[in-house]
Amino acid sequence: MYICVCVYVCECLSVCVCMFECVCVCVCVCVCV
Repeated sequence: MYICVCVYVCECLSVCVCMFECVCVCVCVCVCV
């Protein structure tokens, strides 16, 4: 299983989900490692 890391670039709560690709809610950079 992948570990999904969300790097925030805004002051809001974000959810990072790792499936086929990384999906971020709000403004953030999602990285699958």
